[in-house]
Amino acid sequence: MSYCVNCGVKLKNHSGSCPLCGTEVINPANPVNHAVQNKTLRQRETAEDSFDKTLWIKLVSIILAAPALLSITINGVFGNTLTWSLYTAASLWIAWVWLISPFLFQRNIAQRWIIIDAIALLGFLYLIEHLSASHGWFFPLALPITFFFTVLLLTLVILIRKKALRELHIAASLFTAVGLFCIFVNGVINLYKLQVFHLDWSLLILIPCIAFALIAVVLQRRRWIVDELIFWFLV
Repeated sequence: MSYCVNCGVKLKNHSGSCPLCGTEVINPANPVNHAVQNKTLRQRETAEDSFDKTLWIKLVSIILAAPALLSITINGVFGNTLTWSLYTAASLWIAWVWLISPFLFQRNIAQRWIIIDAIALLGFLYLIEHLSASHGWFFPLALPITFFFTVLLLTLVILIRKKALRELHIAASLFTAVGLFCIFVNGVINLYKLQVFHLDWSLLILIPCIAFALIAVVLQRRRWIVDELIFWFLV
């Protein structure tokens, strides 16, 4: 049985790389066909490079613009004013932004398209409030909740991209973020409705989230448990 020289996890026969940390395996007793691996890698890179971002943006634009214009035309012809078609057009517009924002830049910079998507969502929610009969919920509810969610997501993405979090630390951070988000949403909603920051249902979500986060941290410190689990799932 072979072991990874970097993290010590058990390896299957003829493994080309460690399933846990990705370190290349060099085992004279079980040589790996690197030519096949290199060919597969080149094919994968070629497939990624062949993706036409401009064509994707054009196709998405045409596909989403057609029903938006059709709904506005029908609403304008058969109705005195534009009513329901504005909701349809706004929904298709935000779908367009979310689908093309990752492809607007030469490099796939997650932080930028997350901010773009958040701004588009806020614009959509503001339009919904403006068109609907109920007013006054955008600034006390939609704005702070969307802003807090965006900050949480950006923080996680930045920490992961800078490799500040290890494998199970990422899971622990996700559980913690879910718990904090529920606490924030619960508090903001009660503040809007009851004029007091009060927590109730969010505590039922926070407690298991914190428990799972602590379990992930403990497992990260006891790497041999994780290595054994990975090995038994992979064999």
